[in-house]
Amino acid sequence: MERVEERLAHYLLQISANQSSITLFMKMKDLALYLGTTPETLSRKLKYLEDHNYIKRTGKHITILDPDVLENI
Repeated sequence: MERVEERLAHYLLQISANQSSITLFMKMKDLALYLGTTPETLSRKLKYLEDHNYIKRTGKHITILDPDVLENI
């Protein structure tokens, strides 16, 4: 099974459809369940991606800053 950050990165790339920004329409708990993790872990992994400048997050709006890195996580 992939690590949570791998599942999250692939999910973000999948729903972005080659666009640089997306809006998450699922609630965090629903997205966590979809990705097979807890909301707390999902929040930490989003923060990890943001801290490493792979994404920029403003609420439910996410801008993918480095899709190549996300692809290889």
